[in-house]
Amino acid sequence: LQGADDYLLKTASEKVIMIKIQSMLRLKKLQADNIKLKQLEAVKTVIARYNHEINNIHAILMGHQRKLVDFCADENIHVHDVLDKVGENYSRMSKLIKSLNRISSFSQDDYTDDIKMLRLNDDE
Repeated sequence: LQGADDYLLKTASEKVIMIKIQSMLRLKKLQADNIKLKQLEAVKTVIARYNHEINNIHAILMGHQRKLVDFCADENIHVHDVLDKVGENYSRMSKLIKSLNRISSFSQDDYTDDIKMLRLNDDE
């Protein structure tokens, strides 16, 4: 529904009119800010769900990787190097998980003509 949010008497002064306009502009900005905040909370909810799943997998894999590094440390240097690289990538994933937990805002970019990509901004 669309309609009047306020009304003015014909005899309203210029000052009253300006105050009403400023008030309506503030209200419009607050409504836009509220919509953006609700969208951000929805994005954070989705991120929290996936972050939890990623973190569980990460913890399991990291534990197995550490066991393999310890077991192979004296047996085969090549395997040890490969497992160290795996560990480095787990660390990268861990940083990503922490970054996802700090999401403070987002914006949308065009990815294709009909697909938008979210750009997530963290606090750091």
